[in-house]
Amino acid sequence: MVELPDELEFGTQQEPHKWLPSLASFEAAWSSGRHALAIMTPETQALLRERGVPMFPLAQGARRVVVANFPKASP
Repeated sequence: MVELPDELEFGTQQEPHKWLPSLASFEAAWSSGRHALAIMTPETQALLRERGVPMFPLAQGARRVVVANFPKASP
């Protein structure tokens, strides 16, 4: 979770290490070398791409995109 915890605020208070308070902190965690997946809006994906953040799309709908920070394995 990044920036606004919304209805998950109670959870972020219980486990604050699972919440990223800014997009900059997301970028740092995303580039840490650990494999990760993220669900975001297409607008957020476009913004991060403009910033040069490496993302590999896995699935996309009208409202959300699922991306990985590692390429899919070849069959």
